[in-house]
Amino acid sequence: MNIRRTARAAYESFWHYFGFVYFGAVGALYGIVASVLHLILPARLRAPLGRRLIGFLFRGFLRMMTASGVMKLDLSALDVLRGQPGLIIAPNHPCLLDAVFVIAHVPEVSCIMKAEIWDNVVLGGGARLAGYIRNDSTNSMVRASAQELRDGRPLLVFPEGTRTRRGPVNQFKGGFALIAKVARAPIQTVFIETDSPFLGKGWPLLKKPRFPLVYRARLGKRLTVDGDLKAFIHQLEVYYRDELSGHAAQRPSSVLHSSSSPPRPGRVSPTKLLDVSGRLDHLPRTQVVSGTHLVLIPSYNTGEKVVETVRDARSHWNPVWVVVDGSTDGTAEQLREMATRDAGLRVFTLPRNQGKGAAVLHGLREAVAQGYTHALAMDADGQHPAARIPEFMAASEHAPEALILGKPVFDASAPRVRVIGRRVSNGWANLETLWAGIGDSLFGFRVYPIRPLLAVIEVRRWMRRFDFDVEAVVRLVWRGLPPINLPASVRYFRPEEGGVSHFNYVRDNLLLSWMHARLFTEFLLRLPWLAWRRACKDRRTWPLSETRRQHWTQISEFGSVAGMRLMFSTCRILGRWPFRVVLYPVLLWYMVTKPEARASSSDYLRRIATFQGASRIRPGMVTVLRHFASFAENLLDKMLLWSGLFKTDLVKVQGEELIAAQIVAKSGGLLICSHLGNLDLCRILSKRVGFKLTVLVHTKHAQIFNRLLGQLDPKSQLNLMQVTEVSPATAVLLSEKIGRGEFVAIAGDRIPVSSSPRVALAKFLGETAPFPVGPYILASLLQCPTYLMFSMRTGHTSEIHFELFRESIHLPHKGRDEALANLVGEYARRLEHFCLRAPLQWFNFYDFWHLPALDTPDASR
Repeated sequence: MNIRRTARAAYESFWHYFGFVYFGAVGALYGIVASVLHLILPARLRAPLGRRLIGFLFRGFLRMMTASGVMKLDLSALDVLRGQPGLIIAPNHPCLLDAVFVIAHVPEVSCIMKAEIWDNVVLGGGARLAGYIRNDSTNSMVRASAQELRDGRPLLVFPEGTRTRRGPVNQFKGGFALIAKVARAPIQTVFIETDSPFLGKGWPLLKKPRFPLVYRARLGKRLTVDGDLKAFIHQLEVYYRDELSGHAAQRPSSVLHSSSSPPRPGRVSPTKLLDVSGRLDHLPRTQVVSGTHLVLIPSYNTGEKVVETVRDARSHWNPVWVVVDGSTDGTAEQLREMATRDAGLRVFTLPRNQGKGAAVLHGLREAVAQGYTHALAMDADGQHPAARIPEFMAASEHAPEALILGKPVFDASAPRVRVIGRRVSNGWANLETLWAGIGDSLFGFRVYPIRPLLAVIEVRRWMRRFDFDVEAVVRLVWRGLPPINLPASVRYFRPEEGGVSHFNYVRDNLLLSWMHARLFTEFLLRLPWLAWRRACKDRRTWPLSETRRQHWTQISEFGSVAGMRLMFSTCRILGRWPFRVVLYPVLLWYMVTKPEARASSSDYLRRIATFQGASRIRPGMVTVLRHFASFAENLLDKMLLWSGLFKTDLVKVQGEELIAAQIVAKSGGLLICSHLGNLDLCRILSKRVGFKLTVLVHTKHAQIFNRLLGQLDPKSQLNLMQVTEVSPATAVLLSEKIGRGEFVAIAGDRIPVSSSPRVALAKFLGETAPFPVGPYILASLLQCPTYLMFSMRTGHTSEIHFELFRESIHLPHKGRDEALANLVGEYARRLEHFCLRAPLQWFNFYDFWHLPALDTPDASR
């Protein structure tokens, strides 16, 4: 006995210290390799490769430790978070391994690293290659984190900031909530529970713990930050304490390791987490009542097992529906009698046996008629674990578009021939879906989105019997539903235990063979499409869409002087219709090659279409093409204006008297304009009333087009002044111009060219958007009348609208941010008004509603 204990202790010591050696040696070697890769790889490949490699190494470590028996892990809940963009993953922090758990299951996640580790030559190599965020200052950290989220990548943040000192959690820091508010990203709460203080705060690094170590992760609520940050942080901390302490309160203290130290955060009893087979089981949960998800149990002659299964399922979920598929064993009557006493149970009876698929189909039709969206199917013979229903349902609620598939964990009761034989069907199913991620095609414990499954099954004569499970999952994956695999234990009952099986080795294997023959034939026809979609999916895991949320100045200009001159000459010689004939093929090519502009246009048009009073716009690629064509016509009008060929008598000016009065008084003003219509129409006023205008622009962004305009009319009185930000010297120069009766124009709908732009948020087309505060600060410095200017094309005529905004703007020291927000809100409402009048003439082809490099969402910066 002593020899066995000594051998066990030596075995555990080996794995304990080997874990540290693995991390030290592999980490150092990888850090060197990563540093080299960081130098030689192009920027777009570094982060995705680095994160995949780190995730691979962490998964290898965890698999090795679980295979050795020194760790017992139930982290399957984290798999639901994989592939979910723009999400803050916020676990509690009981030990150093928490980040390893998350990264192993969500490898694309971004992390925040201490600056001293990030800068380390060896240890920081992996972090630099993976593009992890360097925490050198709060402002830069928040900006970088928000940008990661906006780019569609998840972010791992520990709300406690450091490992928990005393359970259940430390006092929460505010950084994670600020990041969430700036990026408008949801926070996914995650609870990590363990039975050991190993590697917690204060744990001696090489001290051996008691084995096996048990860890479990479960998902909590998904929250968004609204209102006061401090109140939100406090409420979230209370939520974590209640969740972790509530579970701890259910555990008898006798099963915890004896220790004089205080209870560890999220510490749980191993007897509560481990079942007799050594697998992880879950703590009991309160019953969930759902209006969208139900449990569906098809049953045929399963005897008393169906009654036990239904009772077990009802103890974990409400509602539970049973479809009795022509049973002759009397269970239909028993179940109907149960349903009379239980409002959460409903029983349907089919007159004759039609097969599992037919029974499920009957239940799905009834479910969709009553407004249910998802169904968890489970067998009636007691093999499936009803205790896992809440977790599977929670996974479906977090990813409603996904298939939540059970991956069977067999115990000693499983017939070996069944375990081995199912590998053949699984191999075919994975081939037929190009290895899309189906863990087990035959295991019937799974959550289906109802409508896609009905669309698949109702148009086919097959899928009504034993072939239902496999064909359903293959065809749903073909339709684009992503599979998420969660482990679930399986128990096979012997006949003397009430076990019932209707599986016929000859008949059902022939049925499966015929099914796979049909699916494989169809797979060959679908192969080009499946391969293309798989390639696109793989590319989407690499962060190549960064242009979608670039600053507008980083989006490259399109075209050349020669090309623009050719288009202009076509119109000048042949007229507008030949110009349009040439234009549309160019625009189609532009739509294909400029996905960021196409996506931004589509997003804007969708918002217009859904906003009140804008039903005449139908979002779609045709409307996007019309939007681009309107922009091209606008550019043509600019060139015609600068070349003197534009028919000025077709321009109507509203509010011209306001501008003329200022010119007569030799007192200019500030015009806050927009990217709606054609600002260059102001040139008409230079001929009518001697209007002189200086436009503040970022000409580096449109050097080609501005150079062409300058060549068309070198003597124009419409001057372009390039500014990055308004300095005191610039303000003095502009003040002198206004004193001479000239006007200055500045855009009110483009954020400034700065790594930390000053903005205020305002409602625009139904959603909050960032607007620059610079125009209003400039107006307060110049102390001159401020006007709004909008223009648009209406058929063959054009309109210019001038409106007096303020005689002068004064920004009080106290309440300055509120005053700026009010001014921005008023401008946004007027812009919205004119956008609704001319929806295809607002030309901001970037992601206007999201702001790159924003560190705080108010105007106080």
